Amino acid sequence: MSTRRYDTSQRASPLGLWNRRLHEEGTRPAGEILAIEREVAEGELSFLSVVIAAKNEAPNLSQLVDEIASALRPLCNDGLHGLARFEIVVVDDASTDGTGLVLRDLGEDYPELRGLMLAPGVGQSSATVAGIHAARGNWIATLDADLQNDPADLVRLWNALPCYDVALGWRVIRQDICSKRVISG
Repeated sequence: MSTRRYDTSQRASPLGLWNRRLHEEGTRPAGEILAIEREVAEGELSFLSVVIAAKNEAPNLSQLVDEIASALRPLCNDGLHGLARFEIVVVDDASTDGTGLVLRDLGEDYPELRGLMLAPGVGQSSATVAGIHAARGNWIATLDADLQNDPADLVRLWNALPCYDVALGWRVIRQDICSKRVISG
């Protein structure tokens, strides 16, 4: 998690969770001001967007979306944690395994779910950035679709935010093949 600032010297990173703070009008591009004001209701500064890039992850999506909703819905209902609402933005990076159909079907049971379909495959980082740009929340969290991130950790990160501007998490134990660990490390 980190703060996202609305000036030209700060670029959004596809990692972590950050607050889209509403700064003075002069520090944001004019088009972005209108979009933010329409998307975030006044006083609703605790809208969390969970952004997930997915490439051929159809078998994982049902479990992932259910775990995210199960973790975050109680935060919206308890009145103590300050989460007004959340959305789950899954970016389908030109999957060929029916990921788009799975997202459509899941949307019937999970009103928080928004699917974003990319026609050409752009890769995980670019798909994540596309999801961040499409996100409506003033806080953004990113997860992988491979079920190696525990959505329950989002609650721990969210609960840390009242005391901090930034909260980060990372996988300690990876379940990847050796070549992927070397490339990612």
